[in-house]
Formats: sequence, C-alpha cells, structure tokens
Amino acid sequence: MATDQPIPTDTEQSQSGSDTPLLGRAGDATQSERAAIWTNLLTGTAPVAQVGIFVIFLAIWSVVLTSEYSLFSPHPLLNSAALVLLIQSILLLQPTHTPEQKQEGAILHSILNGVALLEFISALVIIVLNKQSHNSKHFTSLHGKLGLTTYILLFIQALVGFLQYYTPGAFGSIENAKKVYKYHRASGYIILLFGLVNAILGTQTDYFYGLFSVTWIWVLAGILVFAGVASRLKVSKMKMF
Repeated sequence: MATDQPIPTDTEQSQSGSDTPLLGRAGDATQSERAAIWTNLLTGTAPVAQVGIFVIFLAIWSVVLTSEYSLFSPHPLLNSAALVLLIQSILLLQPTHTPEQKQEGAILHSILNGVALLEFISALVIIVLNKQSHNSKHFTSLHGKLGLTTYILLFIQALVGFLQYYTPGAFGSIENAKKVYKYHRASGYIILLFGLVNAILGTQTDYFYGLFSVTWIWVLAGILVFAGVASRLKVSKMKMF
C-alpha cells in the first residue's frame, strides 16, 4: 500500500539534519528503487531485530542440541526457526513502496510465512504428542495457553493474508480486500509480540531453565527484535479511521 508521505530522494536523505537519530526516525526505512529486495533485511533498524532474533535462535538451538534428545526437543527448535522466518518476512515487506516492490515483497512474505506456519503446526503437534506420552494435561501453564492462542491467531492471520492477496474475491472485491490490509498489518505486530513473549516464557519452563537460567538474555533479545521491527513501522499504512 502506498504511504501518505512522499518518498525522500537520496539527496534529501543525505542532507537530513544532525538531529536525525543514528538508525533513522520511526518508519524511515524505504526500499530504494535501485535496491534488491534482500537489502530490506538490513535497512534502518532491521539489524537490531536481526541481532535479537538470531540470539534467540542460536541460544535455543545450542541449548537443545547439547542436551539429551527427547520427543520434546523438536518443539523449541521448530518454534525458534519459524520465528526467524516470520521476522524475515516482515522485514522484507515493510520498506516496499512501488507496485513492483510490493508485489515481490508480498509473494516472498507469503512464502516465508507459509513455511513458518508449517513449522509452528509441527511444533504444536509435537508438544501435544509429548504431553500425551507422559499423560500430562494440555495447555495448563501461561506458556501453554498463550502458545495455543498464538498458534490459532497465526493460522487465522495466514489465512486472511492469503485470501486478501491471492483470492480477493473472497472479500467481495479487490477494494474490499485492500481495506482489510491495515488490520492485517496491525494484528501481525500484535501476534509477533505474543510470539516473542511466549518464546521468553518457554525459556522459563523447568526444561529450559534447568539448562540455561540467564533470563535477561532472552528478555533483552526479545526487546531488540520487537524494537527493531516496530521502529520501521509506517503508521500511515495502518490508519484505522
């Protein structure tokens, strides 16, 4: 969707005042017409989000892979890998502004999110099977309840996004489908926050905390991820009224 603000030229960007923050102001990240879409992964505050998500990913994988393997082991591995893909899909799409960029970004966004959704579903199946193998109750902890809520919201989010872009007739018309975009964006950031919070809660379970008990690393990494992503949010794309 086009932004309400004009896209600054390279000259205007280079002449910005000394009061401009080091990583730019909120929503400053915009894909240059000459740049490949992959550059969006490192535009503006994207590196902040990348550092945070890969700290989470590498820490989880190192803890799980260096401990005794069990039926539960793939659950955190798949969830963390899916979170990485979600972040990349968001970072790729955020700075796009020309019709061509939006089309390429939307397709890549849907592909990455589709793979991430399969990983999330697999992680859900694994934790259910793991609970059943121990005759344990399902979704009793805050981590379990928020996790189930997040899984459901992710599925709905993916379904709505797919219908919006690939079959807009499901909303009656292309224009009606476009009207839902802003709500899809807003809910995406909320679901991302849920996912990050629940990932941190997962590291505080008996399994994880017994293997790696440095809580502040998970919290700091989660803050970096959300701050890096949210700082590139273009509010003009999400006006509800």
